[in-house]
Amino acid sequence: MKTNKHLSKLSFTTSLILLLFVGCNNGKTEKNEKVTSESEQAVVDKEIEDETLMDSLIENLSGIEYFFVKYREVFNDKNSIYNNLLSLLEYKNDPNYDKLKHNHTIQSRILILDSKNGYLVTEQTESLNYFTYWNLTNGTGNKLFANVSRGCGPACNDNIWFYKIVKSSSEDSKYLFEKVNPSDIIENFIKLPEILIGHEIDDYYPISINLPQTGKNILMCYSNDINLIQEDDDSLERKGDCIELMWDGNQGIFRPGEQIKK
Repeated sequence: MKTNKHLSKLSFTTSLILLLFVGCNNGKTEKNEKVTSESEQAVVDKEIEDETLMDSLIENLSGIEYFFVKYREVFNDKNSIYNNLLSLLEYKNDPNYDKLKHNHTIQSRILILDSKNGYLVTEQTESLNYFTYWNLTNGTGNKLFANVSRGCGPACNDNIWFYKIVKSSSEDSKYLFEKVNPSDIIENFIKLPEILIGHEIDDYYPISINLPQTGKNILMCYSNDINLIQEDDDSLERKGDCIELMWDGNQGIFRPGEQIKK
């Protein structure tokens, strides 16, 4: 009987210790979860604060700066929108850049920003990107935005993309962006390289597409060479035979002019 009584007391004591241990551990777990939760919430709050600031900065942009940042909206690509904004802030030595740079990685570096003429050039790994826009003259207030990407890997070639910029009646955005096929903007677009070269194309051909920094027309050339050295001022890309694409501001399209022989 004494032994059973002793065992009962021991069992009770052990159970009490276990309960106290579990209770203490539960307290620590709850405290750790609370600290983790507060830390995660702080990160979320900071992200919301930064996005609110970036959205505000974007809506205060105008012209080529606004279009360069916002055109990625057509792809529902918020990260690229913010990355383009950071590239712009860095180029302009804007103090907001230091506040925001920890959240996003800049994917391109701005080489030229000509806000007056609506012209911008960026550099990425193995590529240069040229941007400009045109105002339509048909009274709609709409615009046309273009991006030429000059990539080398290993051969260099140009590609062009167009976006309609439609004036918006929404309070959330100044404009809406619509991606359009180059064939819908440049008449005879598919055949122009063959016209420049003089025969059907079955291999690589160095065709450069040069957006205007001044003026309205695009120059498409069968070049001696295409490179990624911006300091050349695109001189190599313009040395061959060219076709000047004439801007029709009322229709928002380009029509090929006469071929320019070099």
